[in-house]
Amino acid sequence: MSQQYSVLRAGVDGELDRDYVLTRISQLASKGAFLGAYGPTRDDLAILEDILNRAITEASALVFKAARGHYGNVSIRGNTRYVRLDISSSITYYLDLKKAMNDLPLANLIINAKDPWDAMKILNSRGGVMTELNFEEEVYRYYRTRLKIPSPEETYLMIKEIKGRLRSQSQLVDR
Repeated sequence: MSQQYSVLRAGVDGELDRDYVLTRISQLASKGAFLGAYGPTRDDLAILEDILNRAITEASALVFKAARGHYGNVSIRGNTRYVRLDISSSITYYLDLKKAMNDLPLANLIINAKDPWDAMKILNSRGGVMTELNFEEEVYRYYRTRLKIPSPEETYLMIKEIKGRLRSQSQLVDR
């Protein structure tokens, strides 16, 4: 197992508030877990730009936009969320996993997971936590049946549906 983990583009995907993410990183840094940070170079941005011309990825496009100097609020997910964007939105933070582990309850739940699907099942069953893998599987099912990528609005509805389904399952387990 790797002894470090990375926090990419704090708050850019709109899942967690940027200030919350940066506060958590600072809290972990106060315990000696901060290993460093990295911002993309011009060469990195050239590669990212090439990728963005071939792939659909909203969060990575925002990192590119931030690294190119955009400052201000940006709507994402089909205008269902807004995120604050600036040069710091392009930074990746590196943390020492051993020093941070005591403060990461969800990571502790999945530390012995066999694979990403096992980790997803654990998180889904313990409090109904939705993962990116839940979302990716839903997008895949959508694509397989409709032969198109969902719009941002459809994506937002998918996320709401997944979270609702997990909440319902969690309530059944709690009974």
